[in-house]
Amino acid sequence: MIEQLATAATFGFGASFGRDLYRAAKKNPIIWAIIGILMIAFGWRNLYLGFGRGPLYKFFVTYLGSAILIILGTAGFLAVGLLAMEDMGGLPLLIALGLILVSTIAGNIWGIKDRKKRVQAAQVAQHNKEFMIEVGLSDSDFDSELLQDAEGNLLKLIEYTDDKIVFSVSGKRGYRAAIKLENGRMIDYTGVVRL
Repeated sequence: MIEQLATAATFGFGASFGRDLYRAAKKNPIIWAIIGILMIAFGWRNLYLGFGRGPLYKFFVTYLGSAILIILGTAGFLAVGLLAMEDMGGLPLLIALGLILVSTIAGNIWGIKDRKKRVQAAQVAQHNKEFMIEVGLSDSDFDSELLQDAEGNLLKLIEYTDDKIVFSVSGKRGYRAAIKLENGRMIDYTGVVRL
């Protein structure tokens, strides 16, 4: 499988990957089980991630796409379980139902955690927009890579770390401006200061 993944990546990660994966899965039913588990888990996860998306995207990707993944994964598992029942009794069906349940629970937990992160990131982004408006920072009319402060100084980003964003001031040698960050939130603007 690793060799097939490497080969597929070398020649383009599209149809060749799907063809190679199908060839490997034909010989190894465990790969089909993994694909089914991932389809169910991703489907349930994606149902929680509609935050901040437009209505069409939300409908087609969040709801319809997730439903398709869940239905295909579940139907595949049930089909394998029912087909295997003829040879082995009821055990394969119980295993299939158990894996569907585990995938559903895992996908829901994963989706809830990811949604919390997305909601927090959206709140931080909104706070930072409001902060920049409050302190008088705006996009420059002259250059898309520059900001303009309330006094008309043009600021160019030179450093971005976890605790600060530092700008040089265009046309003023030895001057800097900085925004202090706390957990991604902008909390203080120094204004233009001499080094």
